Amino acid sequence: MKTLRFGSTGPMVEFLQNLLKILGFYSGEIDGIFGNGTKNAVINFQHAFGLADDGIVGSRTWNALSPYINGALGFIVPTNIRYSYSILEINIRSLKRLYPFLEISSAGKSVLGNDIPVIKIGNGSKEVFYSGAIHRK
Repeated sequence: MKTLRFGSTGPMVEFLQNLLKILGFYSGEIDGIFGNGTKNAVINFQHAFGLADDGIVGSRTWNALSPYINGALGFIVPTNIRYSYSILEINIRSLKRLYPFLEISSAGKSVLGNDIPVIKIGNGSKEVFYSGAIHRK
């Protein structure tokens, strides 16, 4: 996962802010800007989970957030933030961990060169196709 720090912006910061808000560490607006409020929330989260409280969201902080990304909050796909291909990938990995019977493959590449994911559920004789193309990085 991408390292986030003071000054970072975008959908991944919104994703982080959303998680921290649900966990009670962040009370600001979900705006996609890693400012002082987000930094303080990250520091408080890191302290509570016994991590180095430097305010930088690197691999150890993402790992501590992992259970909450993977469904411990009762959902996988956040619906109150901007969505990006990176978040789509996180959601698909989370769904696969939670439901190991899912078959994940690619239907090809998007115009931006990203894989177009396909999630197969079951193996009956009737086919259902759903495509949600995400082109933003």
